[in-house]
Amino acid sequence: MHIVEGWSVFDSPRDVALSLIFVLLQYAGPGMIKSVLTLRTGNAWVHALSYHIVAPHVIVDTPLMTKVFGII
Repeated sequence: MHIVEGWSVFDSPRDVALSLIFVLLQYAGPGMIKSVLTLRTGNAWVHALSYHIVAPHVIVDTPLMTKVFGII
């Protein structure tokens, strides 16, 4: 669950609602794309990689992957 992101604010009911709306909008679309690609191809690698290519946290994942595999 990505409900508690670094930018989430829970100071007031308005902030909670906005934080949850942003989480829903950012993760629901990529999750649906991941599901469709997985069902269409039946490939577990497509399931794993498609979400991380489309999801908003790719900005964090990319430097970590390059460090792990020694690309840079």
